[in-house]
Amino acid sequence: MRILIVRGKSQYDATGVFFDEIKTGLEEKGAKTEVLDATDQEKYLAVRSTLADKTYDVILTFNGTILEENFSLKNILLKNNVVYCTILMDHPYMHHFRLKNPYAPMLVYSPDFNHVDYLKTYYPYIQAIGFLPHAGCQSRKMIPYQERNVSISFSGSYSSPDKIAERFRQFSPEIESIFWKIINFLQENVSYTVEDAVLKILSRENFQISPEETAGTLSEFRLVDTYIRAYFRDKVIRTIVSKGIPVDVYGSGWENFEGGENSALRIHGQIGFYETLEVMANSKISLNVMPWFKNGSHDRVFTAMLCGAVPLTDPSIYLENECTDGENVIFYHLEELEKLPDMISHLLEGGYQGVSLEKIAENGRIFAEQKHTWKHRGYELFEDLHSLLETDF
Repeated sequence: MRILIVRGKSQYDATGVFFDEIKTGLEEKGAKTEVLDATDQEKYLAVRSTLADKTYDVILTFNGTILEENFSLKNILLKNNVVYCTILMDHPYMHHFRLKNPYAPMLVYSPDFNHVDYLKTYYPYIQAIGFLPHAGCQSRKMIPYQERNVSISFSGSYSSPDKIAERFRQFSPEIESIFWKIINFLQENVSYTVEDAVLKILSRENFQISPEETAGTLSEFRLVDTYIRAYFRDKVIRTIVSKGIPVDVYGSGWENFEGGENSALRIHGQIGFYETLEVMANSKISLNVMPWFKNGSHDRVFTAMLCGAVPLTDPSIYLENECTDGENVIFYHLEELEKLPDMISHLLEGGYQGVSLEKIAENGRIFAEQKHTWKHRGYELFEDLHSLLETDF
């Protein structure tokens, strides 16, 4: 199996690191891989100049890269009935501008079972759709748990919900009003997906959408997703630091956290992905706020495990089925955030229900090493692709 990996740019180069580990997994299974790396201009041009003379079985990307209508390499790359495979890191409506352009044969993976259903419902021309959960990465430097000097860390960017809300004004007053109705609904019904909330409110407001228009319409409401994620990230962190519990945050934008200078928030700024891993490997608790994946995973959870930290996260159906609360992960709930500061204080003082945090962290590391690295995802990809290439899908 010959696979061309098209590697693009991402914040902190996280997906680049993920691809490196997926590549290792594919090669261990016997695949031959080549990388078209847009982050390295010299290597990119060198590989690009040879593409017309090569044949691949599969082209592998993240987030629908090269499906753009005006992407100049598409005709060169997508030839000879090559299988196009992409791994979505976000909800499909974030990538509608690419996914709306059919290509055959195509395999699309999503990290949430709800997203899988969404793709099957609104993109019937995609030949194969699968679930591929986010996995984790491990730090090269592991610090013994009792020697770690960061009690709680959070890795990720900050965007002010109020600043995001200002972008609502580019829409008509009627649409802006609907945005707020959807957001208010989600704030009170945190188990709902954004798409279900959008469709519910639009129906209540007597907006009629044809099945053919639904995917495009839902994509237009992706700013609601951006807002609700930012709102709860802000609220979770604010709830903790307002009680004087220090949280070390690593990522861009935190200098815009209103009131941060008068709280227990410790701002460290943006760092590279490998440095982020080292932070987790020096943390006792790694805090996560799920990106509104209600039946999927996020890499921060399994990366925390692999780095020997205790992941403290709001749950999803998938995480509750896959992990064990109090054994290898600890769950808090968005609808009960008022309990979170006391919960954290008790965790740091005495563990969780008689189990030490060090033991939970060790359980998590062993668990994730067995099945939740990106190399494991490479193994899974190889098996799926091998089966698909044997069929006329």
